[in-house]
Amino acid sequence: MNIRLFMQTAKTNGGGSYNLNTGEFNPSAGFMVSMQGHEQRHKEFDEDTLLRYIANKSELLADRDNFIGVWRTNDGEWCFDISQCVGNEVEAVELGLSRRQEAIWRSEEHTSELQSLAYL
Repeated sequence: MNIRLFMQTAKTNGGGSYNLNTGEFNPSAGFMVSMQGHEQRHKEFDEDTLLRYIANKSELLADRDNFIGVWRTNDGEWCFDISQCVGNEVEAVELGLSRRQEAIWRSEEHTSELQSLAYL
């Protein structure tokens, strides 16, 4: 996986997570939890916009535990963030709540879903 392939796949699928250090794309297990304060919305999802975001977040993305996340919002914008894959659901929920996240993403090989934290 490389940046261009990540971008094409994320556009086709409406989003995705990519680890720049390991090349891992959309982990097949665990829970993706965003890091507070690093979410950005963009009207366009093109190579220049993605590369600028990566350059601005390069220190965080140098950490092998961090992924760049991209998804299309309900209003048609693209959201970029930095996230971590947490293996334990309880830990992921606690981390998501402490980071004031609305939801975490459950990554599973055959079924992935957004898990709301609004009612916890």
